[in-house]
Amino acid sequence: MPSRSDPFIRVPANLEAVRDLAAWAQGACSDAGVADDIALELELALVEAATNIVVHAMPGDGNADAVGEITCTAHFTADAVRFTLNDDGAPAPAGTFTTATTPADPLAETGRGMAILQLCIDELEYSRANGRNRLELRRRLPAR
Repeated sequence: MPSRSDPFIRVPANLEAVRDLAAWAQGACSDAGVADDIALELELALVEAATNIVVHAMPGDGNADAVGEITCTAHFTADAVRFTLNDDGAPAPAGTFTTATTPADPLAETGRGMAILQLCIDELEYSRANGRNRLELRRRLPAR
């Protein structure tokens, strides 16, 4: 459960708001003193996950008039960062987050999301309860 001091954001579930989520993640990582290269990878993972939520879990086409919302909490410790995304979209298909993945066609315009996530984070955990999806992205930090 997030503490009162954990950064939190709530955005509409549309592609435009994913940019706001990215800017928020940059600021949260900067405020927590996360190294720039790691913060960039975390931002990329978060944007990829949020985009997948908008495109695959939510009704509509991801435009500003789409329904639903995404919430995200960041939790920082001395040795790790955890972003927890929650949404009320459709459940992820079974097995989506349990197997290693590489893009089927390296020249395709889509289909790289899971591979990007796996490159940018150390652990990923998906669950669904009470009609809501929960996706945790965890990244270990180097000793300071």
